[in-house]
Amino acid sequence: MLDRVAHEIRVSGEEIFSFQVYRGGGKLIEEYFHGHGPQDLQKLYSCSKSISSLLLGLAIQKMGLEIDDVLKRRVVDLFSDFDLGNPSERKANILVEHLLNQTTGFKWKETGRTWGPEHSGWEMEHSEHWVEYVLGREVTSEPGQRFAYNTGVSHLLTVLVEILTGEEAEVFARKHLWEPLGVGLTHWERDAQGYAQGGKGLSMAPEDLAKVGLMVLHEGQWKGQAIVDPKWLHLSLSPQSKGHQYYGTYGYQWWLKHLAQGPQTEDGGYNVKCGIGYGGQFL
Repeated sequence: MLDRVAHEIRVSGEEIFSFQVYRGGGKLIEEYFHGHGPQDLQKLYSCSKSISSLLLGLAIQKMGLEIDDVLKRRVVDLFSDFDLGNPSERKANILVEHLLNQTTGFKWKETGRTWGPEHSGWEMEHSEHWVEYVLGREVTSEPGQRFAYNTGVSHLLTVLVEILTGEEAEVFARKHLWEPLGVGLTHWERDAQGYAQGGKGLSMAPEDLAKVGLMVLHEGQWKGQAIVDPKWLHLSLSPQSKGHQYYGTYGYQWWLKHLAQGPQTEDGGYNVKCGIGYGGQFL
């Protein structure tokens, strides 16, 4: 069946560059297309968000902080060194958990928008200061009430890693995630202030991305070594907000989707936890 899938990808002409399947920790199939190979980095786009969430959990862990305490901290306090724009009671009520589950209440135009001046992500990327662009948005609904997909909010997560640890997010990732997993070369695009683009900017080899998935699947363990706190993974991979009717409910920067066909649940379906990025980046 997997060989047939690979064949159909090859003859379809679709711009799919890598297809890999693992089961029980072992690799079942690894195929590359259109001249791509194992060492070629693939831009993850919004699949980067799931990695940023892992890094924040690691930052909390390595700094000896309590998860629940950090989740309930106010964003305006943590980002007090930045220009927060016009203050409001709603903005003051945004917590770290609202960044993670995309319920900040910021006015933001993204889902279903064409990339351009009417897209808030485009406007952010053409601003002088991405972080202050996001934090300066008007808050139009009470934090925690409404899911609104926001790549700018996800960008704040890698900045928060730096705030908590005093290390650049990319350096912290290399030390505490990539090296333990045996991940090779990665590339993380940065904003004008030098912060790793937490919402979309990470590139890595497909097999290395698979290592991240296997580690998450095994509750934070990799080859007998504990890497990420299972409590953080449990929260991240549990429904935390309504999400999107097509992509599923939302955890902490992870999508949780039910597929109707399969033997694993009572109705014969699968409960899938995934990172998803523009252009067909799926973990």
